[in-house]
Amino acid sequence: MSPSASNSLSRWASSRSEIPVTATRYSPNRRAPRAAASRIAPVHRRPTSSSASWKTRQPASSMSWYARLMGGGRSVTYQRLVTNLGFGKPIGPAQPGVMTDYQQPLTFGVSLDPSVDKLPETRQLARAAVAGGLDYLAVQDHAYQPSYFDTWTLISHLAAETDRISFLTDVADLQLRPPTMLAKSAASLSVLTGGRVVLGVGGGPSPDAIAAMGGPRRGGPATVAYTAEALQIMRRALAGDAVRFRGEQHTVEGYQAGPVPPGPVPLWLGGQRPRMLSVAGRYADGWISPLNIYVPPAEVPARQRVIDEAARAAGRDPASIRRIYNVIGAIGPYRGATGLVGDVRVWVDTLTRWAVDLGFDTFVFWPVTAHRAQLEVFAAQVVPAVREQVRQIRGQR
Repeated sequence: MSPSASNSLSRWASSRSEIPVTATRYSPNRRAPRAAASRIAPVHRRPTSSSASWKTRQPASSMSWYARLMGGGRSVTYQRLVTNLGFGKPIGPAQPGVMTDYQQPLTFGVSLDPSVDKLPETRQLARAAVAGGLDYLAVQDHAYQPSYFDTWTLISHLAAETDRISFLTDVADLQLRPPTMLAKSAASLSVLTGGRVVLGVGGGPSPDAIAAMGGPRRGGPATVAYTAEALQIMRRALAGDAVRFRGEQHTVEGYQAGPVPPGPVPLWLGGQRPRMLSVAGRYADGWISPLNIYVPPAEVPARQRVIDEAARAAGRDPASIRRIYNVIGAIGPYRGATGLVGDVRVWVDTLTRWAVDLGFDTFVFWPVTAHRAQLEVFAAQVVPAVREQVRQIRGQR
């Protein structure tokens, strides 16, 4: 263990009782501050001599390319962004003093920009992630965005240029991709890449956009039921079985699945509301949390409990379910940047806390600025130190 990692671990241990696992709490009905520009713009580098706070910051004018998800160059308010992405209300506060560590191995990834005009930078970032030893390249799936590549086409392109690293759909839209075809795509790509695929799926964040593409306009219980059935169908299809299924939302009449992947394709589910979290606990191999600005750390334990209770009710071990956190932010003195903002020590200590106290085992980094430089710092300085601190803390428990 390096001296810097040892010192960081000591600081983490001594400060743990002083810094609660909390974050600024946001209301879905709250608009961006008036001081922010009406059009969400990229983050600008503004160094400061003061130490940056670790807390999650209010999203305003610094969402960079991610904010264009639903903006398309138009004025975007915080309320509209949250509503369009389908992120809902908190389901309960954290329980003080409750610590959860499911003892899963730590893995790390980076989210890639699927914009057509950013392809050269995206390819460079993918290669840098491989060189940096990261585990995942994550690609979001918003087929209704005209400026975005199709997720599976982009992943196939990048897979041909990389080796070792796995690809995560973060998350594939179940409303626009029938479960049998989604499983076929994942299985095919797994065969072509030698097993480098994790299938992340979600119920569909934007009913209006989905309907505009000719998809169904589902919501509420219907979306939850559809997702639960889809996971069961995909599980059987990914195993190469003959699939027969009759449910409220799906009927599959003896589909013979294939090709058979070289190994199991992990099936992770994104969501944050109680009913969808229960589906994750019953049927998924992992839970993908939305970004840390939408599910702040203080609200995570309540969601973990929902997953754990559903898993136990289904006869599953909650510790077998992976927990993935999408973390947006900036490493360094970027005053005003969105999400987790601070120097390397702040990032190391915070991700360590989120692993050993909140139960996350996988962190997908969404850099808001200077993507290549941020990724290199994340891979070279943050990731190794987090692995070492978590290893030591687990060894002491």
